[in-house]
Amino acid sequence: MKHVHVLASVFAASAIWLSGCAVDPSQGAAGDPPQASAGEAASSPGSRAHPGHHCVLSATSELSCFATFTEAMAAGSSGRIADAPSNVKAALSDPGFNARVDALAAAPAAQIVVVILYDDTDQDGDSFAIWKGSGCDGDITTKDHDVASLTPYGWDDSVESLHSYSQCHTVLYANDNWTGARTGKIGTSNNVGDIMSDEANSLEFY
Repeated sequence: MKHVHVLASVFAASAIWLSGCAVDPSQGAAGDPPQASAGEAASSPGSRAHPGHHCVLSATSELSCFATFTEAMAAGSSGRIADAPSNVKAALSDPGFNARVDALAAAPAAQIVVVILYDDTDQDGDSFAIWKGSGCDGDITTKDHDVASLTPYGWDDSVESLHSYSQCHTVLYANDNWTGARTGKIGTSNNVGDIMSDEANSLEFY
């Protein structure tokens, strides 16, 4: 009987040890990093997850997100810019693309791009294009448009660089409702600076 009790104890200990080493199939092999589910957007290390890689905020404050920058620009422009480069960095360095975006403000259009925000420096990474019913009037002493909070769109504390369009200059604020630390009026910036990097929560356009 003593031997039976010893064997039972060994089997029980083995069962406990094996249950502790069980691997969830969704996590891959032991030691592998967790895998993103089909519905999760991949994001670069250190960046926050956004609703999609390339998002458009329409003039009526409706958010749409797309897998590619090409799709985002086509949707925002109602097909008028249907062949934008898929790479955001390549798009910004293309004078023809920038001229076409600015030209939307000179012709009848339902909405105009006022800024494209990026979650990486040098206008790279995920993008967030803000569209309004008109561009800016060129007078940087008067405000033309604003966004009270980026939080509803998943872009709070995300901006690292930007490019303004349609004669606009962009001011970033650290808090909602245009409060807290702020930048100057930016036409384009490869890096919004240590104080405002990944801190912006509201915007004004002049």
